[in-house]
Amino acid sequence: MTTVAAIKGKMGDINYYQCTMKTKDVISRTECATEYFSKEDWSEMGADGQMQREPSKRYLTDIAPYLLRTKKRFFNSIVVLLDPKLCQFKSLDEYPVKVGSEFKPVSKLVDFDYQDKAATIGFLSIKDTGHMLILDGQHRMLALRAVLTKREELEKVLAKQEDSYENYLNHGVFEDDISVIFVNLENKKDQRKVFGDINTYAKTVSQKERIFISEDNGYFKITQDFVSNNPFRDDFINFVNLKGTSLPDRSTKLTTGKHINEMVEYISIEAGYKFPKQGLPSENDLDTAKKLCRDFLTSFFTKIKAYNLAFEDMASIPVLREHSNHNKYALLFKPMPQVSLLQAVHYMKEHTDMDEDAIYRSINKIDWSIDKGSQWEGIVMTNDQTILTGKAVQDRLRDLIIYFVLGESKFKNLENGDERYDELLNKWQSSTKSKENKLPQPKLK
Repeated sequence: MTTVAAIKGKMGDINYYQCTMKTKDVISRTECATEYFSKEDWSEMGADGQMQREPSKRYLTDIAPYLLRTKKRFFNSIVVLLDPKLCQFKSLDEYPVKVGSEFKPVSKLVDFDYQDKAATIGFLSIKDTGHMLILDGQHRMLALRAVLTKREELEKVLAKQEDSYENYLNHGVFEDDISVIFVNLENKKDQRKVFGDINTYAKTVSQKERIFISEDNGYFKITQDFVSNNPFRDDFINFVNLKGTSLPDRSTKLTTGKHINEMVEYISIEAGYKFPKQGLPSENDLDTAKKLCRDFLTSFFTKIKAYNLAFEDMASIPVLREHSNHNKYALLFKPMPQVSLLQAVHYMKEHTDMDEDAIYRSINKIDWSIDKGSQWEGIVMTNDQTILTGKAVQDRLRDLIIYFVLGESKFKNLENGDERYDELLNKWQSSTKSKENKLPQPKLK
């Protein structure tokens, strides 16, 4: 028998109990839907419910490392199904104490204003027979279980992140008080419905949203600073799509928060500042990386002519993004190509003798139009002007920009330049279906 302090509540027709349990009790007394429901029950839940059946490895790769690394850890309540036949709730009303010569319920010993509330406070006793179904929070439970019982698997995950379990032996997860809500349902049909409802209407925070609320990721903190405390424009945040990852043709946003964060991460890592996914780096490392990113991004967004035009008039951005032959800036207003361009600039600053201003002057001369038959067709866009995505496309575009700025002779003078030229030529031939045995010269404005 397990007994926990609890507060009784009711929502609609459903009674529930809010309590806390130690980690070992949670992981030993609960189970996921895959283990709980029979095949017959599962088939009745339909496709939407079955989508929740298999937990993803996120519990092992993201949540468990977070629990290990973060002393100021917290997550919301795990919701657990409780069979009313297997539990009993006793409120303070049912615990008499002797006061003088008579016995009174505990609830009568508090002020009159609190007596009704006291009746909802008490103790929940649960029979230890079988496991209880987690309605919401299976990944959190599995992460807790991984920290305490799957050290070998977790060590492999941390090793891939260039980290070690040995660094967190005093994690204290074993002693955590986990918030648990027990939902009281006896009917199997109601159990399946509530399970489906919770997993249908629950909304997780996406990475693009977490970028601007995170307090435990170094790259996110630098991105937040650059967007909100921009060094060259107080209103820079108005030019950033904070929630989406794309820029529709009619959008008046210049770039997206997600892609700025990609730029921040690239600049930082290239400078040797590789931060953990959870847990801030040292204050010195964070400040140094922040200054590098602020300086680089300031140059990037102020020395490219197209972006200066956008800053002069936000309403002009959809026009600058148009797929027409008179518009020579269109590709610069697509988010993934912006990342490729930044990576190309960074590479040339670090690996060539061109000064920064010369690099940007060359970039400003290039024709970035994406109308039918443009020089970017096949490289980063289809023949119907749809922008391609993916790392291979991003890398191919980066290398072609470097070639266009440097020219053939300087490109071949790079480290392994002849091999890089041949590799880029093969990529260009394959993506454009060209039979030319030489890379083209860039089209200029």
